[in-house]
Amino acid sequence: MKKTLLAAVLLTSCIVCMASSPQKKKFDRGFGSASSLFVPKGTMTAGASLSYHRYDAGNGDIGYEFMSLITGVEGTLSTVNISPAVLYFIGNNTAIGARFGYAYTSMDVNGASISLDSDNGFDLSNRFMENQSYSGSVVLRNYLPLFGSKVFAMFNEVRLGCTLGQGKSYQLEDEEKNGTFTDSYALKIGLNPGLVAFLTNDFALEVSLSVLELNYSYNNQTKNQVYKSSLSHFGTTFKPNLLSLNFSLMYYFPIGR
Repeated sequence: MKKTLLAAVLLTSCIVCMASSPQKKKFDRGFGSASSLFVPKGTMTAGASLSYHRYDAGNGDIGYEFMSLITGVEGTLSTVNISPAVLYFIGNNTAIGARFGYAYTSMDVNGASISLDSDNGFDLSNRFMENQSYSGSVVLRNYLPLFGSKVFAMFNEVRLGCTLGQGKSYQLEDEEKNGTFTDSYALKIGLNPGLVAFLTNDFALEVSLSVLELNYSYNNQTKNQVYKSSLSHFGTTFKPNLLSLNFSLMYYFPIGR
């Protein structure tokens, strides 16, 4: 009984001491201070990234050759990627907006073969492939200026979006065409951190990279307009994806305060 009473007295004393002791001030990292202001509320930014590539192979006496493995290559490969974006700053250093995207790829292989050795090989001639997709996403972005700079800053962008695409591929063999048509659908949510550097007072160059993505995709395929099949995928990735490295030129302008 005495031990219980003594323990209760000690516990009460500790609680009283803790309550009467001065509270430590919470450490403030300065995210909301005026010195960390990079883009003020009421600003809008718009811009885009664009890429185009075309490859032509086999414009000569013989087809192009890759490492003596793929020989007699004759054909073309074209890719187009367009990604506009527009964001509005609902608060200092905080913006919401939308991104859109269009991607197109076509490959026309008039001649090619894979040579494993002098007796074994595969003919890849007379094949054609074409894919195009449209994407859209809503984004939330936060900026953190580097060392209080008004020119350089880091940002993190959260994206939630979807992609719709169509593709076809076929092979011509003895004047007969055999091919597949594919409809594709995808849902994604991800984190895309990046860096921004102002080149002038209004124009900035941005670079971003996907580091975390949760996605679901579904492909519906039809072969020779008769046979159907499908492929679905659900997964997550938590590592830098160098293939998602993106450069954009953005224009910042105030529209209100």
